[in-house]
Amino acid sequence: PPAYAVAYAGDEFIVVLPEWEQSQALKKAYEIRSRLENTPYVLSEGIVVHLQASYGVATYPHDARDLNGLVAAADQALFSIKKSGNGGVGRFQEPSSFQPGRDKKIVPAKIPPHFAMQLYPL
Repeated sequence: PPAYAVAYAGDEFIVVLPEWEQSQALKKAYEIRSRLENTPYVLSEGIVVHLQASYGVATYPHDARDLNGLVAAADQALFSIKKSGNGGVGRFQEPSSFQPGRDKKIVPAKIPPHFAMQLYPL
């Protein structure tokens, strides 16, 4: 605490790390990635499965000045990692072609309770 994660947009999660610097957030993303990849998940048939995920990191106010911009910056970092292959961690870097107001997800100023399907302690 006060860090937490919420389910967002289907198979995506947002991890909120209040007052954390970008380097700390990146370290936490690598830690979560390692824990996920190194945890065996066993299916009922006795098959061991290992999971992987991609992570996009953006911080306030370094990468955005509001919630919409922050989610858009994290999405951009995430999709950049997905283009280079899944399972990586990336931080937001403003590309030279980035145009504010374009390609941003519109997110309410406060994430409504129905988006917070379950809180995940970190």
